[in-house]
Amino acid sequence: MLVYFSTIIFAQVGLSPFLQGLIAAVTNTIFAMGTWPTPFLIERWGRRPLMFWTCVGCTIAIAIFIAMTGLENKTLGTQWTAIVCVIIFQFLMGIGWMACPWLYGPEIAPLRYRHLGGAAGALGQWVCTFITVFGGGIALQRVGYGIWFWQLISCIITCAFVWFWCPETAGKSLEEIDLVFMEDAKKWPGHKDHKRNDPEEMNTMEKGDRTLHTEKF
Repeated sequence: MLVYFSTIIFAQVGLSPFLQGLIAAVTNTIFAMGTWPTPFLIERWGRRPLMFWTCVGCTIAIAIFIAMTGLENKTLGTQWTAIVCVIIFQFLMGIGWMACPWLYGPEIAPLRYRHLGGAAGALGQWVCTFITVFGGGIALQRVGYGIWFWQLISCIITCAFVWFWCPETAGKSLEEIDLVFMEDAKKWPGHKDHKRNDPEEMNTMEKGDRTLHTEKF
């Protein structure tokens, strides 16, 4: 929504029509520039830290943006604070979330269904884009700044999802990534290889898990 409706958003912040267009152009240019460091960072830092920490930054930025736009008496300072938060959000989104999910999704899909995983990710992305473009403008006009709480909650959920359920895949072959998920699956009581009453087996799996996840961050 910050990309598609940037001029409407800056109008609600209180900018003049000229500044709305100018800042929208600057913001979306910075959004595109944010994708430039990703190819150099994705292998050096890893997928998981890149997605997690940029999402944390986006969460903080959108929270401050909501606080600034929700003020009844806006000042020049609150206006520009909100604008800077939008720019930071867009830049971080470009670094961590414009390329990483397209790479990470097919990587973690099972080997024989990897093509379907990539297709499902693309379908989900464009369905959500359609909903955003179709309903975003209406929501901004009718709900106002309150619509951004939805984005704040989405950012918080995404941070938790990456932290708890996204293992690192950098430096691993596709077959090794499959093994990471197989090892994790063995810990579930319903798995056929799980031995509930065998302490030695549980000890071995815990040691293996620590080895696999030593370099999460």
